[in-house]
Amino acid sequence: MSLRDKISQSLMTIHKKMSSAVPRREGYDNYAKEYRKHITNEKHYSKGTLFGKPRGEVVKHPGSFSAAARKARKSTSAYAQEKKHASRTIGKRARLALIFAKMRAKK
Repeated sequence: MSLRDKISQSLMTIHKKMSSAVPRREGYDNYAKEYRKHITNEKHYSKGTLFGKPRGEVVKHPGSFSAAARKARKSTSAYAQEKKHASRTIGKRARLALIFAKMRAKK
């Protein structure tokens, strides 16, 4: 059974449980809680991954964003903050850099 089938089957089970709940808000809270449990139990959503993939698979051209920041004579984080609303590749790379900064190991 593929991962997609497992997820759809578990969502169907959760949906059946949720339809029997009387108050809508309470049912939604339970649904969200069950869904989070399901997602965190999956092996490929382990800690330190992004979109279910390790960092190396997400970044296609490592070092290109930091090189662009160096060329602009700014730090990587300052350049990312400046370019995070830009369109196309530079904006995507800036947003990804900001996400990686959050994932960084805390001191």
